[in-house]
Amino acid sequence: MSDLRPTGAPVVIGGQEYNILFTIGAIEAIQESCNKALVETMPAIARVADYKTDSEDVKTFYNVIAAFLTVDTGKEVKTEAIDGLIKPAEMKKIAITLLEAYGFSMPDPDSDDEDSEDEEEEDPNQETGL
Repeated sequence: MSDLRPTGAPVVIGGQEYNILFTIGAIEAIQESCNKALVETMPAIARVADYKTDSEDVKTFYNVIAAFLTVDTGKEVKTEAIDGLIKPAEMKKIAITLLEAYGFSMPDPDSDDEDSEDEEEEDPNQETGL
């Protein structure tokens, strides 16, 4: 029988491969290290992915990476420890991987069942053909 647990998005940092997955533990670690909600950190990651970086965006990016590495390795990883591991050319690829993992990890905002019920109530003539 195959393992159905999600594995995350693979990313290479400092020559070692890690799997980025937004688990509850990872989200909690990110929020603690960045001192803000996860949804408030993601725009900074998106700007890093677009090469539009200022010092605050890069700081947020490193905090998020450090939080993931802390959760993945089980040892506390400080942002200073990974500062030299990620080259500027790799930042975009890692940021895109973070955004993809974020997209895969979050639930869909609308479910199809709710939408179909709302549509049926809004247009009663749809059923009768009038």
